[in-house]
Amino acid sequence: MINSHCQQDTAAQNNQSSLHTLSRTLRMSQGQFSLILVRCNYSAMREETVRQLREESGIEIREIVLPASVKTLYTTIETELDGSQPQALMVFGLESVSAIDRVLTSTNYVREEFRNNFPFPVVLWVTDKILKKLIRLVTDIETWTTTVEFVLGPDELVDFLGKSTDRIFTKILESGNWRLSNSAILGANSLTELESARQDLQTCNIRLEPALEASLHFIRARNEYACHRISAALELYQKSLNFWKYQVAFFGQKTEFSDLLFTVHPAPLLEGILLFHIGLCYRFQAEQHRSGNRPYWTEAKNYFQQCIEVLERARQSDAVGIFINQLGEVLQHLEDWDALWNLAIKARRLHENMKNSAVNLAQDYGFLARVALEQKNWQGAKEWALVALNNLNSNFEATGQGTPVKSQHQGLYLLILAEAQSQLGEMEEAIAHLELARSETEPCYNPQLYLRVLEMLRGFYFQRGEYLKAFQIKQDYRAVEHTYRFRAFIGAGKLQPHREAINPAAETVVAAATIADEITASGREADLNRLIYRMNNTPDKLTVIYGQSGVGKSSIVTGGLVPALKQKKIEMRTVLPVVLQVYNNWPRELTRQLSTGKAEIFDPEFSDALPGAPRVDLTLEAAAVKENLTSGFNGGSAGDNEDKIEQSQPVEVIVEKQAIEYEKIIKELQINSEHLVTVLIFDQFEEFFSVWKEPVERQIFFDFLRECLTIKYLKVVLCLREDYLHYLLEFSRAKNETKLFIKNDILADILSKDILFYLGNFSLGDARSVIRTLTERSQFYLEPELIEELVKDLAGELGEVRPIELQLVGAQLQQEDIRTLTQYQELGNNPQQKLVERFLEEVIKDCG
Repeated sequence: MINSHCQQDTAAQNNQSSLHTLSRTLRMSQGQFSLILVRCNYSAMREETVRQLREESGIEIREIVLPASVKTLYTTIETELDGSQPQALMVFGLESVSAIDRVLTSTNYVREEFRNNFPFPVVLWVTDKILKKLIRLVTDIETWTTTVEFVLGPDELVDFLGKSTDRIFTKILESGNWRLSNSAILGANSLTELESARQDLQTCNIRLEPALEASLHFIRARNEYACHRISAALELYQKSLNFWKYQVAFFGQKTEFSDLLFTVHPAPLLEGILLFHIGLCYRFQAEQHRSGNRPYWTEAKNYFQQCIEVLERARQSDAVGIFINQLGEVLQHLEDWDALWNLAIKARRLHENMKNSAVNLAQDYGFLARVALEQKNWQGAKEWALVALNNLNSNFEATGQGTPVKSQHQGLYLLILAEAQSQLGEMEEAIAHLELARSETEPCYNPQLYLRVLEMLRGFYFQRGEYLKAFQIKQDYRAVEHTYRFRAFIGAGKLQPHREAINPAAETVVAAATIADEITASGREADLNRLIYRMNNTPDKLTVIYGQSGVGKSSIVTGGLVPALKQKKIEMRTVLPVVLQVYNNWPRELTRQLSTGKAEIFDPEFSDALPGAPRVDLTLEAAAVKENLTSGFNGGSAGDNEDKIEQSQPVEVIVEKQAIEYEKIIKELQINSEHLVTVLIFDQFEEFFSVWKEPVERQIFFDFLRECLTIKYLKVVLCLREDYLHYLLEFSRAKNETKLFIKNDILADILSKDILFYLGNFSLGDARSVIRTLTERSQFYLEPELIEELVKDLAGELGEVRPIELQLVGAQLQQEDIRTLTQYQELGNNPQQKLVERFLEEVIKDCG
């Protein structure tokens, strides 16, 4: 300890000396540029040092905190200052910048701009990690900077670690929100700071006390769990749990550790928290393994039960109230209805006496409703579900908690209510509640629940003879299954960007959509990269994607190009991809899609990072029965009628209206070019020629396209069938001699090899790769011999596989749960044809 105190005194003296040096440097650098690097690994110490510096220097210091998305240091500072010249400038946040290497490298190129344009001292706060990068990437940094450092002494490091770990435990218990991540409680760079403190103590040859070591294991385990590294999380949790279990066994129930410098929480309480978090790991594994997952659910139940028992023995009733409902959710999955009923009664008593527990209380009533439903007590299920919804909505109104809380609970209670009402003969009310669940439930929070809502709703509409609604819901159902990898093959639908469902037992973080597996697994990734290159390459203003019907043109757009563009920058600009697939009134539809796309970029509430249910258009399957569906069942949609009215008007009127509308769009696109890269994608473009048959009607679109291609930072992609390519020659014909001649008119050479982009069928190897990848990720495992035979049958004499046929046959394999070669061969002489026939029989059934 003497050594520790000596080192503490030395650190304090060095920090005081550094403060004087920094203050003196700022005063001496007034009116001239100087760059000062301040090395400090701890945010709390940084804040305290800045406070002391302001007092000692007497200089007015301007502060800038860099956002994580910043791309350049110099221009960010220049923009922020907007011509003003402070006495001194401090820059924070370099450790949080995502593209830090790029930022530092660009800084090295413009270092003279700092000297010439910033006549004041600039202070950069850096961590050890950032300082090493600075020295490596900004090569002349040491010749034109002053460096000072502030460090924590050993006693302060131990205190920092102890208070950080205690804050995690305390926040969980006080807020009742165990879903909060470490960064939400301690700050964005908390784990880095804790590791720095740990290393600094090792440098001082100071060992951590076992209690503190155990708590750090707990924090690291929470971080591993948040990153879905479950094996690593379980190992760390178990190490921490072993320590607390030993303390309870050795010292008894009421042991407190205030003498261990960092916590006042009793050991049994900490043991219960550890048991609970281990239960979460097994629950996560159960969610990930959709088949054969009962052992994981059972392990989760065991750990949650142990948690409750430990806390009850320690008389920690509030903690029991925080953690008990996870056990209820697991009991639902295990279908242990008697145990769930008893738990719900116990939990309700606890939550009625706890503050801010309306959501938990709603869940208690939801458990009771679920049990009543299983017991065919329809009236009881209805009443409990209504009480659950009332509690949930009252909490929403009181706290303003948003979509995540409502979406994870409301959909289930509405589903239970609807099922009970349908059994009670209240069909209209049941459908209304299912529609409400469908519209207000985000599938990303619980895809299985959302699918159950769609399945029941489709059944009700089909029973009532509303076949179009039922069919469209079926399309939604398949799209959601494919999006979250429950369905290996999409069938006749378009590929959707894949998403990961949000862990229901973790802090709500929604990941961006990713490129569809079919594209990455099939060799299509090379095609996608070529397309992305064209979007980056300035001369490539126009791209025409073409290929046979069913080859996957729309899929590479919606499942690959669009999600890829949304995640990248072009010349440091955000990319706005806009997809048009309906041409009956293309100006109106394009205006609508532009507005939606810009809302996703500029309004977080509508961000694509919060995925709703994928709404898919009628695809190849729908096209097979579209005429019957729209004319024989419901007479089409309102949108269809509007478009028919539009087209029934005289050609001159239509052309005039579209000309007015497209001029507005051109102006909007010109405004976009000031800050965005817009990519207009006209998918299924053959439909345009089917809708607009008169040359004068088509000419208005050709003129619009010509103007688009003159706008900077705008790209155009046309996607159409190979047999419609010759229609594009109309673009190159002079239809209106009054139009000014456009120099270097791109459309004049629209079928050149520099514009055309061919998309072909799968090779045999690509087809095998697609099947293996899709079936493994959706946990629909096929026998290797079956995959070989399937690819051989699909290729036939052609020697290559049409993507649409692979998807159709694969979808039917999954529908009939055919996994082995023997089952496949039992279908007869031509099994793949038999599967297609059964697929078409399903289509006919959908027509009622």
